[in-house]
Amino acid sequence: MAWAQVWDHLSDGMSLTWRTRFAASWGRFLVAHCEEVDLAARGIAGTLDLDEYTEFRRRTVGIHHSIDAGERSRGFEVPAQVQAHPLMERMRDLAADTIGFMNDIHSFERERRRGDGHNLIAVLHRDRALPWEAAAEEAYRMTNACLTEYLDLESQVPQMCDELTLDEDERHRVQQGVEAIQHWINGNYEWALVSGRYTAAKEGPAVKGSVDDLLAV
Repeated sequence: MAWAQVWDHLSDGMSLTWRTRFAASWGRFLVAHCEEVDLAARGIAGTLDLDEYTEFRRRTVGIHHSIDAGERSRGFEVPAQVQAHPLMERMRDLAADTIGFMNDIHSFERERRRGDGHNLIAVLHRDRALPWEAAAEEAYRMTNACLTEYLDLESQVPQMCDELTLDEDERHRVQQGVEAIQHWINGNYEWALVSGRYTAAKEGPAVKGSVDDLLAV
């Protein structure tokens, strides 16, 4: 199987602790997409309220296992006690929320064209009875609030390291883990600005990035 080959390469040299964490993150991501397909098949894809959608989007965006993969790409592991700390858990969740909400804002026009309710702006429009413009403004406010909270927690990482009495090497690996999160947030934003996937005006197959758009050609 192709995935078995990928897994052999991806997990090579990583500890059982990392492998277990990555597998759990990846499993939650796959289950979330199965749930999304099931919602669509039952005709209730656009019925989640804001709290339900926020939790669901955190899993469908696929950032937790992507952050884990950042450790493999640079050949380090964030200490297990740090990964289990509430501060790091919240930082990872906020990164997922920030990126998921960013994607929803950038992809809104494309998803609205095809009637996709799996989008923060659409959820706010329906669940909070907001006009489209107000829903977009609220989505932006929520995204900014997530990023602001993330940055506040990131500033508390040194105190967490002190609390856990980490040595110099462990602190360095924590910093590398924080950098992996930073790269995902910034990289996702920059990619969204140049990707044809989020182009509002579709003029033909030359605009790349979305399988559903290509299938319509």
